[in-house]
Amino acid sequence: MITTKQSDPSLEYVKDELDLLELYLFRLYQHFKKLKADDNFELSGLLISDNEMDTIFNTIEGDYKKNRYYAESNFSNLDNSLVENIAKLQNIIDEKKTKNIEENKYLSLEDLRIKFQLSEFEMKILIISLAPEIATRFEKIYGYLQDDVTKKKPTIDLCLKILCNEFDDRIYKREYFIKSDLYKFGILEFADDQQNMISRPIKINDDMINF
Repeated sequence: MITTKQSDPSLEYVKDELDLLELYLFRLYQHFKKLKADDNFELSGLLISDNEMDTIFNTIEGDYKKNRYYAESNFSNLDNSLVENIAKLQNIIDEKKTKNIEENKYLSLEDLRIKFQLSEFEMKILIISLAPEIATRFEKIYGYLQDDVTKKKPTIDLCLKILCNEFDDRIYKREYFIKSDLYKFGILEFADDQQNMISRPIKINDDMINF
């Protein structure tokens, strides 16, 4: 869980979005573990061990158990509780954002969204790309989930797995990585020229990190 000064609503908003991303990643990690257990599917992890990932996510889980938004019993049925907690935290974020806007408090992410007319899905992609620039543990999590420790940036494929539960939705949402204003305005860029589109890593433009 990210910590910030409570007095800065703009940073608090970013923190809340990163907390929400951690829950998305925690859920995807649980799916990976179930896949390995059910199908004897092996991820090499390339130097990132299951034990190391368990330590990272156990810390995240512990933080959420102590947080006022979550009850410990919520983690007894992980997948269902994570879906519920994701929705709950999203509602809290939306309510806090609305209150801050009504009080004329500056929110950098909301300012960027309005300026470039970004959709909710595009904002989620932006947060996924921003995360490793704020906390290095996201690099490790991304590397594990992409089965390659050198892949510290999220690929299109990883973004789709994080944000889309259904295969059809992943196919439909690929369009965002081709026509999105995130790329038109240079907010995000591709980190290399992989021939396979969904294998291409994305990164946030350096000028946008301190927007």
